[in-house]
Amino acid sequence: MSLNLALSAALSGLQTNQKGLDLVSRNIANVNTVGYTKKIFNQESRILTGVGVGVQVTEISRRVDYGLIQELNLENATLEALSTKSTYYARMQDMFGKPADNTSIAHILTDLTEQVELLALEPDKTEQHLTTVQRAEDVSQKLNDMGDLLQSLRLDADKELERAVDAVNTLLEDIQTLNEEIAHALATGRDGVDLMDQRDQAIQQLTAYVDITTFTRGTGELVVYTKGGSVLVDREAKQLSHTALASFDASKSYGGNDVQAISIDGTDITGDFGEGKMAALLEMRDTILPGYQAQIDELSEKLRDTVNQVHNRGTSFPNLANEYVGTRAFQNTANQQIALDTDHDVVVAIFDADGNQVDQSTFKAEGILSDAAMTDLNTMATNLQTWITGAAGGALAGATVSFNSDGKLEITLNDNTYSLVFRDEDTSAASPTQDDATLFFNADGSGIGTVADDSDSTHSGFAAFFGLNDVYTADRQDWMWDSGVKAESWRPFTAGTLNFSDPTSLIRGQLTLTGTETIEDVAAAINADPTLSAFLEAEVVQENGGVRLRVKHLTGDDMRITQDGNGTALINALGFGVSNAGLSNDLTIKDEIKANPSLISRGTMLYNADTGEYTLSRGDNTTANALAEALSNTVSFEAAGGVPGTTRSLAEYATLTLSRNSTEASTNEQRQEYQLSLVDTLSLKHAEISAVNLDEEMAQLIVYQQSYAASAKVISTTADLFDILNSIV
Repeated sequence: MSLNLALSAALSGLQTNQKGLDLVSRNIANVNTVGYTKKIFNQESRILTGVGVGVQVTEISRRVDYGLIQELNLENATLEALSTKSTYYARMQDMFGKPADNTSIAHILTDLTEQVELLALEPDKTEQHLTTVQRAEDVSQKLNDMGDLLQSLRLDADKELERAVDAVNTLLEDIQTLNEEIAHALATGRDGVDLMDQRDQAIQQLTAYVDITTFTRGTGELVVYTKGGSVLVDREAKQLSHTALASFDASKSYGGNDVQAISIDGTDITGDFGEGKMAALLEMRDTILPGYQAQIDELSEKLRDTVNQVHNRGTSFPNLANEYVGTRAFQNTANQQIALDTDHDVVVAIFDADGNQVDQSTFKAEGILSDAAMTDLNTMATNLQTWITGAAGGALAGATVSFNSDGKLEITLNDNTYSLVFRDEDTSAASPTQDDATLFFNADGSGIGTVADDSDSTHSGFAAFFGLNDVYTADRQDWMWDSGVKAESWRPFTAGTLNFSDPTSLIRGQLTLTGTETIEDVAAAINADPTLSAFLEAEVVQENGGVRLRVKHLTGDDMRITQDGNGTALINALGFGVSNAGLSNDLTIKDEIKANPSLISRGTMLYNADTGEYTLSRGDNTTANALAEALSNTVSFEAAGGVPGTTRSLAEYATLTLSRNSTEASTNEQRQEYQLSLVDTLSLKHAEISAVNLDEEMAQLIVYQQSYAASAKVISTTADLFDILNSIV
């Protein structure tokens, strides 16, 4: 009986050592195979009825630290997110540059200011007119390029997301296939460890795209979830869905449902991603890039308004201003109304080619506009035309003043020998002083009796209000309105009724608010109202930690949002205004000035106290000086793109944006370098545990070789003993 046990034990030893030799050969053969982990087996004494009968292999396993693998995958996801952002920051840096770079927007704005200062020194030099307008166009072109790049990057990020979704779907299918093969291997007594290596590789590739959580079932199958809890693999592989847009512009946002969500079976899981490439692409597309767009749009708006406000006070004499085309479009000039404030009037004068006054009067004196009651825009145009055609002894009888088909004010003298000039004056002073008048505007046509109560908004300067002598324009409809940036829990605590108008009607729909609604509540109320939702849609747009209420006209028509009745407290609290989203992409120099740079304003209409008349002078630099001062002075900027409201000069705000971009790019690069070092360290630690070590394998090979030889010797000896016993018998 003892010889049988010895033979059995020796045979089990031989088989066990054969298995050991097999594992050593597999490990050595795969020493350079990516993702391969060292295979080991556990052996135990085989016992039969309390008696040891040899050795047996319990299981083949991998030498891995599962906690370390999970940490490595998580840190690799973070590294991939930082690497993805780095690519986009690098492209922004190429366009934005540093504040001191000659091609940066900050430097170009400074160049514009310097050229305007030179214009003030040489107001009659044609070469300086050309250079000044060229610098102004350089500014708008740079803003165009920056805005176009940001939207191009958003499009690239969206397309990358589509490709990432396809890659993730392939990996999920691979993981499910490996799950099935591993479960089958374990169920049929095979080890399946090499399949587990392949599955770990797939999981590692998956975490580069999206951070996940996993657990293993008793069958050996791996269940995969997103961090947000959405199932990706559980006995079947789910399929993610996302189709990229064909184009992007600043009006399109994920919050406004303009961008397709990442979904599983129709369920939006876009918010499930915290790390990995997809999370970085989403952050770039929906937060970082729109944030910079908002900043340069804010800069573009303040540049346009600052320059145009001053430029509209001036004149380009000796160039004769015998034709004006406004830039502000009105919806219903028969019912929309304006009025002047009590302390200001508008002087309107006709000059000859030498700058001498031919005729002059004021709006209040001629009944063109009043401070006592509102005047509709058509009546104002008619009154102004009546005065012009009767002025200068009837020499301008062919002059016309009207609103064109776009709702913009057009003034044409139809005579190239005269010039028409406007000048706002403070009439409360002892002598006429140039100062912008306040215009009260009744946009919705509703009124309750007084100028102040009828007014929906106030504006500074007659010519500036109509945009008669603008420098910067943008060919775009006022079809989209934004609130200011608010916290998600913010409430106006001011009740009121909002009027919504478009070319169909000056009050096409209304919404009454109690003042306790959040931005989300207001958007929901607009979309739930059948009258409003027939021509409008409301969105809540995320903007770097805050939200904006965005209202769009469904067919892209001009619209207005006003407050019904007395006061504008609710409108002011919401911060509602025509959206400047994408303004930087559209900003340009007015065609007339681009075609003839000498139309840039240098002087203004001057009052001669001795003669009581107004004159124009080719050497006057009043407006040029004022423009240079305005470009250097501080401007109040609204909160935009994560930058809080601030007061800075235009160049300083541009520098702030560039510095912010440079700092964020540098911080991301530093984090990427640290993360790369961390991942390398964890990878090295993982390799120390799981990688095949040839020295170890050679040592094991000798052990198994000797054990195998010893087991064989026992078998040989036992066989000899059996032969002896047989010979005795």
